[in-house]
Amino acid sequence: MSRFQEFNKKIESDDKSRLVKQLVYITVGNFIFSWTMNALVTPFNIYCSGAMGVSQLIELLFTSVLHLPSIAGIAWLGIIYWGISIPSFIYGMKSLGVKFLAKTVYSITTLSLFLAVIPVYETPVIENKIIGCMAAAVVGGFALGYGTFSSGAGAGASDCIGMVLAQKKPGFSIGLINMIVNVCVYSICAFIYGLEGAAFSIFYAAILAWAMDKGHMQNHYIEVTVYSKIPVMGHELAVKIDRGVTSWYGEGGYTETQTNVVKTIVTKKEVDGVVQSIYELDPQAFVSVTEIEKVHGLFDKHLSK
Repeated sequence: MSRFQEFNKKIESDDKSRLVKQLVYITVGNFIFSWTMNALVTPFNIYCSGAMGVSQLIELLFTSVLHLPSIAGIAWLGIIYWGISIPSFIYGMKSLGVKFLAKTVYSITTLSLFLAVIPVYETPVIENKIIGCMAAAVVGGFALGYGTFSSGAGAGASDCIGMVLAQKKPGFSIGLINMIVNVCVYSICAFIYGLEGAAFSIFYAAILAWAMDKGHMQNHYIEVTVYSKIPVMGHELAVKIDRGVTSWYGEGGYTETQTNVVKTIVTKKEVDGVVQSIYELDPQAFVSVTEIEKVHGLFDKHLSK
């Protein structure tokens, strides 16, 4: 077997392992979020954010106005949530590719399933409503951000649209698109349940959006600087990590020998793979990693990877 074939085989093996790991993270993240929904959010009569909130309103219409019975004991919420996400799949496929679409279909399916099969608690597991709202939002939001979004999948219609806009506009985030949808959802909640009921839901949604963005690794930027004796380090690294790099020649202050300096910016999700790639190219390289607050200009977050 040639070195080229060995290299391709290693890449395929790494891709399969990464996909399995991503599916596990998606499953766990969706399970945790579903549990917070059925153990805290629903018992408190709080409406969730984004597509989930829309699904809850439709479920209210089905059960309280149309009086439709549940299907084989499965809650309407999971079915409705899966159904209204279908249009976003098409939008996501056009903008983010088939891989993102496939993982998002898996994510929506598992999330809908968990929402349907996890029992809804008659009384919330935390009695204090404010503390319960905060706990559900922080735990559930971080689980979605870290487990689902960081694995290159969406969790609903508004999330798919949000990831597309986040890729095209660096300053745009998934939490922001959820907040826009929430304005419509909670206006209806205020009309039906009054301002106090809507206020608790808005409180929950705001913390949820914050927790999702904190958990989403592609919203954290890392500057990686490499010092290497290999002349082609900049070009080889750019090809290997699919990122733009800047390189220049430096000189050791003590040794007075020429050194190649390469700098790039990646997301927090990518940093471990980038450092590994650097040492595969040059085991003797010196690498510094620094977290930066924000970037301006064109920057691809690689959301679907």
